Amino acid sequence: MPILSHTHANPERYAKKSDAKVEHREDVAFTAIPSFPACLGGSWKLLSPKPFLRAIMRFPEGVILPLHHHPTTACISVLQGQMVIVDIVSNQAYLVAAGQKYVIAARHVHEMRFLTDTKFEFATDSTEMTVYWDFEER
Repeated sequence: MPILSHTHANPERYAKKSDAKVEHREDVAFTAIPSFPACLGGSWKLLSPKPFLRAIMRFPEGVILPLHHHPTTACISVLQGQMVIVDIVSNQAYLVAAGQKYVIAARHVHEMRFLTDTKFEFATDSTEMTVYWDFEER
């Protein structure tokens, strides 16, 4: 599986972490994502909060997550659909499609655009979902 990465992240470390087998429980429903405005229309299913947070997230086509960052490194594994991750530091945009991963370094400001209905796995070095919205940097 190809891994795209911001230069300050260690993609191999996160590839191993997100490849670990986690039980995908069907009895767990998708719910609103903590720290996300409801108007963004996303939902998540928490798979594992420890030893690190791991969840399945989904967003409908056309949604744009405004500039934001996480205090820890995050690994995104796209399960279905296509998304663009915009790195504002390098002014580059990365298309990430089903079967691909993208590692985002801690505190790295980025934007996400969902080109299709998209479902992805989100794993981070934390036990909490923490997002800082960077509206003033736009």
